[in-house]
Amino acid sequence: MPSLSLDRRFFLAWGVFVGAAFFSPDAHMSYVLKFVLKVAFYSGAFFYTLYALFALLPPNFQEWAKNVLLALSLICAFIRFFAGYVFNMDFNQVLLQTLYNTNLAETLAFLKSQTSSILLILALIFGCALFLWVCRFEWVISRRLNLFLLGFIGFGIGAHVGRTAYLSAQIGSLNLAPPEVLDTLPLIKETRAVYFSLQAGSSVVQNALNQPYPKDYLKVDVDSVPNVVLIVGESASKNFMGIYGYPVPNTPFLSDLEEREREDKLA
Repeated sequence: MPSLSLDRRFFLAWGVFVGAAFFSPDAHMSYVLKFVLKVAFYSGAFFYTLYALFALLPPNFQEWAKNVLLALSLICAFIRFFAGYVFNMDFNQVLLQTLYNTNLAETLAFLKSQTSSILLILALIFGCALFLWVCRFEWVISRRLNLFLLGFIGFGIGAHVGRTAYLSAQIGSLNLAPPEVLDTLPLIKETRAVYFSLQAGSSVVQNALNQPYPKDYLKVDVDSVPNVVLIVGESASKNFMGIYGYPVPNTPFLSDLEEREREDKLA
């Protein structure tokens, strides 16, 4: 096992995930400091393990791998921050499937309405670039210390997973790879969310192909169906309804009804 060098890219990749953890909904569902410390430990363990593996590669490949890792980390951390800061939501399968089912016009309208948040993201990107330009700190870790830290990381993860498995066994289940651990790891959380959302989307398409609707499934006889009241609650927000000022006319009936009521009051 060779010696290891932790450069500014390592600390930036680790730091952005720790910073994004403060805005995660999970942080405010329990103790904020406890959640942030858990993210800090698992993020540090994740990046340290990857850097230890990178040290086995030729120098040119090491630099390429570290740059790719930093770029992916910044993208994923900013997505976590944006989802938590703007929506108070976590980056997960539900959010991705919502984005998949949103048309381009609504997406562009949403981006226009989030100018201040996008400017904040740009300011954070500038801050990260400034950190890379100014910081020259590098921590060279000896072979012996490297082995000790890897052992410490393994012990910490084993203790946490073992405790979780024990608590799961107390309620009648056994889970050695709890989702809360996997969803804490940088890049792994995002990869799982993309994979499961694509898997769910492909199953819907496959079911539609296996059991297609008949050609006249929308055709009904006059007066054959009684009045139907459709109430949509989950995932519906007035912030994204045209009747409440959202720039996309996605509630034409309600908007027209409001306009008629306003005209009646004026009359």
